Amino acid sequence: KSTTKPEVSSTLPYTATYSSKFEMGETKHAEAILAAWKAWDDGNLQASRKFFADTTHFYLRDGSEMHGPTDSTIAGAQMYRNSFTAVKSTVHAYMPLKSTDKKENWVCIWGTEVSTDKKGKVDSVDLQETWRFNKAGKIDLLYQFGRALVPPAAPK
Repeated sequence: KSTTKPEVSSTLPYTATYSSKFEMGETKHAEAILAAWKAWDDGNLQASRKFFADTTHFYLRDGSEMHGPTDSTIAGAQMYRNSFTAVKSTVHAYMPLKSTDKKENWVCIWGTEVSTDKKGKVDSVDLQETWRFNKAGKIDLLYQFGRALVPPAAPK
């Protein structure tokens, strides 16, 4: 672990409202998020239940949110996942982080998800997700952002 702290300019045009004091976090948190993504792809969200706190709050890319007892939010997410015959994710990058002033652990992950619905329609979305872990090391919050990928136009 490096003991050298990066220099921070005192002339930055904005001040972070949450925190700007982050360092690399623990690999185990990234492993939990990767396992959650894998459970989503496999269509078995219960496989990742052990990583979640008793209560969770998810802010999803379509503007909706789910919050409440985790068993309920996972059941709702499972119902949505069941509307697809296949999901395949590609992870582009992930990074576990620790907010040193807030003493919170986070994981940021970027990837592409390709899903096939029960009618055979294939959709793709680029995702960026930020996951928070509570003091007990369990996931309790997700912020998800996404952009639908439009297939390229056919050549004329």
